[in-house]
Amino acid sequence: MIPWLNFAQTLPSAGKRFSISAEYVNTVSNMYSAKVESLDFALPERAAMTIDNFVSQTTSGKIQNIVNADTVRDAFAVLINAIYFNADWEHKFSSDSSSNRTFNSSASAGRQMVFMNEFDEERLYTEDQDI
Repeated sequence: MIPWLNFAQTLPSAGKRFSISAEYVNTVSNMYSAKVESLDFALPERAAMTIDNFVSQTTSGKIQNIVNADTVRDAFAVLINAIYFNADWEHKFSSDSSSNRTFNSSASAGRQMVFMNEFDEERLYTEDQDI
């Protein structure tokens, strides 16, 4: 498998109501390899769709519908970080150790997902009466 890492950051901002300085856009781009995009949060369905498309594209479709119109309706700005990693693990996760748990995508929304677990005991220090 060819390792693949895709990391993206964006700061959609309410550009229709507020202006974004060119200096800020350049700083965010140069220092964080991120982009600043103006969105009109007065059109929350369109803004949510733009954000969802960005996250879905960055994560190769693994994360979809991360926001909705209600989440962005009264927003001033939204900071989005998305990461996608695809490679073989050096130490494999045992499917027997995996468990179904709730992944909370917001304070009020969650869904059942498989969580990978690894239980390994590493002792950096020990004492023994027999030594």
